[in-house]
Amino acid sequence: MKKLTRLWAKSIDRDSQRSEIENEYIFLPNHLETAYRSTIQVIKSTGRDQLKALGLEPDQWFQRFAKVVSLSATLHDLGKVNDHFQGMLQPDEFPDRKDRYQGLRHEWVTFLILQELKDWLLPAVDHDPLNWLALECAITGHHPAYDRPSPPQNKKEGSGSKLFIDYKHSDFAACLEFIRNQFSLNTPPTLASKSLFLDTQESIFKSIFKHFQNQNQYWMNKISPEEKRFVVACKTCLIAGDVSGSALPMETRDRNRQERWIEESFAAIPKPEDIAGILADRLDCVIDEIDKKLRPFQKETAKKAGRITFVKAGCGTGKTLTAYNWARLYCPGKRVYICYPTTGTASEGFRDYLFNPDEKVGKYGADLFNSRAEIDKQLILGVDIDREANDANDGMFRIDSLKAWATPIVSCTVDSVLGLIPNNRQGLYAWPALAGAAFVFDEIHSYDDHLFGALLRFLEAMRGVPVLLMT
Repeated sequence: MKKLTRLWAKSIDRDSQRSEIENEYIFLPNHLETAYRSTIQVIKSTGRDQLKALGLEPDQWFQRFAKVVSLSATLHDLGKVNDHFQGMLQPDEFPDRKDRYQGLRHEWVTFLILQELKDWLLPAVDHDPLNWLALECAITGHHPAYDRPSPPQNKKEGSGSKLFIDYKHSDFAACLEFIRNQFSLNTPPTLASKSLFLDTQESIFKSIFKHFQNQNQYWMNKISPEEKRFVVACKTCLIAGDVSGSALPMETRDRNRQERWIEESFAAIPKPEDIAGILADRLDCVIDEIDKKLRPFQKETAKKAGRITFVKAGCGTGKTLTAYNWARLYCPGKRVYICYPTTGTASEGFRDYLFNPDEKVGKYGADLFNSRAEIDKQLILGVDIDREANDANDGMFRIDSLKAWATPIVSCTVDSVLGLIPNNRQGLYAWPALAGAAFVFDEIHSYDDHLFGALLRFLEAMRGVPVLLMT
């Protein structure tokens, strides 16, 4: 591998006039530190909510959760110290790798590095096999995609037969030193740079699959459903921390401001008077008259609610008012997601209950989340959209997903929430905000079998969040 001046974790904005120094977050040690600090703030702000959402008692699980996720944040991109990944980001330095695929994705290279660092790292997770499994799952699963097998099956055609890991690079040493300092570990081990063979009898894919089989046996036979939910919590939290660690530097390089933004975003929850204001506006009355205006079943729903509440009522009877009254009285202090089956009904629900037509913004910080949201805001609601700010690249997609962290009331399509079940990016990126929310699923009679199955799986897994089902 060519001796590089720096190891990159992210691609540089080549259209920007900023220098590489101004883009310093692209360098691997800087990115890992930023991801670590962002993840720590996500844990502080939402960690207990994340655990409670999955039915895990925070007093029992929080300390180990914080250890696993914060350590995984410092490690998750170490595998980028290889010529395939660096050749993709720095093509001028690797002309022989121009337009070639990576033979092995960086998260799996990180997994292999973990095996070499395991003895050194184990004290940071209390030598606990479950914690180590959660660490491996979080790191190897932090870039899920439908077309990406896990574990990897084989290299892509044309990617090359070898992959070189440069353990001697000063940036790699800087990463290990940062990890040592944060977790009070011993001196990092000295590793010799090496090549991984991708298409021989000793192919690294066989080694990865063998390890996967062993860990899968442990997963299937030796850990409880509660412990499995702990592993899920660690993986989803790392994804959120990595998202913020990647997206926020595009907005500000000041780490204190990044951490403040995370803290302030998750503090943006609706006040009871905000929900009351929405009800009063719709009922055309003052707040003190809400109870007089509501129908008996609308009030009874909030009074008799449990963690999962089911409401069946005819069209036009006022189920949506029931939902907002339920949120006001049963779920005070929680972010609220009103989930509709289609983009059209989500947009209508936003317009009818949450949109201020005079100021052309959502009331009380509310927003519309669906695949047509920007179009509907422009065509139906008359909101001027800055198309430059909504360019559909992954960096902007991540920034856009972080809007969920700071939005107290959401009208959305149901996939925005149930996308968590099949590891949809939007749901995963919004996870810390979803964990502290209350959910209304409207018109559930219109769900197809696949969507209704996802709803049932959501209710099973998210056993710590209040849910209102309406039909």
